[in-house]
Amino acid sequence: MRNEYLSAQLKDFVDEKYKKARFMNSEKIIKEAKLRNSKKQNAFLFLYRIRAMSLSIAFVLAIYIVISYLSSSNGLMGACMHTACLSDSGNYSSGWNNCIDISDRKSTQNNPKINTNQQFDFEVITAGEWNDNLNWSFFQQLISEQPSFKQYLLGWGLTPTSRIAVTVTCDGKPVEAAKIRLIDSKNNTIWTSVTNNNGIAYLFYNLYDNSQNPPFKLQVISGIATKTLRLSYGQDEVSVEVSKAIRLPKSLDLMFAIDTTSSMYDELSYIKSQIEDVVSRISEQNIDLRLSYIFYRDEGDEYVVRSYPFVNGKEQINAANAFLKLQQAAGGGNEYPDAVDKALEEAVYNLNWSDTSTAKLLFLIHDSPAYNNEATKQKLHKLIQDISAKGIRIIPVSTNGISLDTEFLMRSLAITSGGTYVFFTDSSENIPSKLKPTIGEFEAEQLNDLMVRIINTYLK
Repeated sequence: MRNEYLSAQLKDFVDEKYKKARFMNSEKIIKEAKLRNSKKQNAFLFLYRIRAMSLSIAFVLAIYIVISYLSSSNGLMGACMHTACLSDSGNYSSGWNNCIDISDRKSTQNNPKINTNQQFDFEVITAGEWNDNLNWSFFQQLISEQPSFKQYLLGWGLTPTSRIAVTVTCDGKPVEAAKIRLIDSKNNTIWTSVTNNNGIAYLFYNLYDNSQNPPFKLQVISGIATKTLRLSYGQDEVSVEVSKAIRLPKSLDLMFAIDTTSSMYDELSYIKSQIEDVVSRISEQNIDLRLSYIFYRDEGDEYVVRSYPFVNGKEQINAANAFLKLQQAAGGGNEYPDAVDKALEEAVYNLNWSDTSTAKLLFLIHDSPAYNNEATKQKLHKLIQDISAKGIRIIPVSTNGISLDTEFLMRSLAITSGGTYVFFTDSSENIPSKLKPTIGEFEAEQLNDLMVRIINTYLK
């Protein structure tokens, strides 16, 4: 019995030792497992931190690359729009493969300072020209087939699509400076225009709305001779032969109206050099030249409009150019529009255009539109008619970054005055991205050469 008891005790002792040994062994295993897990966690945390740092560095580099790209002269500053293109067959095709920069040029950032004493190369700025009156079917098709473009015109209260082109001759030769009046059935004058050096005048009706009576007759006044013609319904081209005409010697009233707000800082020094070259080259031609300048900014700036009256003669023209050199770009605030209407009012009503000049040209150099409010639109409507009646040809020169509504306002000014539209092109160097105009094919030229060519087009 005693032996059995000792055997039982020994068994219990062995079992207890075994359990204790197993427990201690388990604890050791657990500790080892925890140690391994701890090492794995540390390794994981280390790799996680490395990955997070890599992502942060990649993100910072991406931001830097994007900012550098947007800041470069070749950066994409605008948005891709659905543009209209005229194919070789004369039909429109549309697509998303053309990018149009419609970004506003106004910026609150400081512009880099330009050394105004630097001699600029005239090859820096290139430009193109598009004359909607000479490409009338293109313009009509553009407006009729692209409703979005028509909306830009309607936004200004303008629909320059109802047009009558009149050609006046005497003995088969063009008669310039003849006054043409478009008259309705109640003998109200709808529109007044003046023939250019090719004897052509463009007259418009229903420009602002469709409330006007249809045009009924034309009155042509050339010197002391007057001729009246009845119009057929829907007639859009008229040729008139007059018996007498006054032939005036070639003479030119030349005006440059220039936006001098801060958004023009990059371009202004170049433009001033180009204009000086243009004036110098025109002065060498055998014509009577009168020169005037207008500089405009915006309400609240140092000035809204600053003008230099028409002058002629070498010394006075040199003085006018010296005044041009003094002008600097500043102000403009944070608003995109500028005082375009005030500049035009100054040009049309306060400066003495000659009654005997055979060509009256106003180059409107800008990067912003007028304010698009009802009061300004009403002023613009009256200005457009008065500009046409005086025979002043508006030649807008759109610099970089203009919007489509600005383009169509400026093209309307050119169309209704018998002028032409000029725009900076993408081949210009040192100038930010440009708007690709909604036009057909054109040839890029140096800006000064283009302006001289246009001036001579109205003189030859």
